[in-house]
Amino acid sequence: APGPVVDTNGAGDVHTGALLAGLSRGLALPAAAALGNAAAAVSVTRAGANSGPTDADLAALPAPHARA
Repeated sequence: APGPVVDTNGAGDVHTGALLAGLSRGLALPAAAALGNAAAAVSVTRAGANSGPTDADLAALPAPHARA
């Protein structure tokens, strides 16, 4: 994870949402899955179920996660 784990609530939902967003933007499945993994990793570093990362948060990560 990009930081210490604070709260895992909602991480699976964040992963699924980011994966589907990546697919809808034309990413291949492996790249979309990597985007989902990165988004979930960021989300667990924040408290609360509404802790999903923004596009800017993901763009700040090292590639390949920034290609969304």
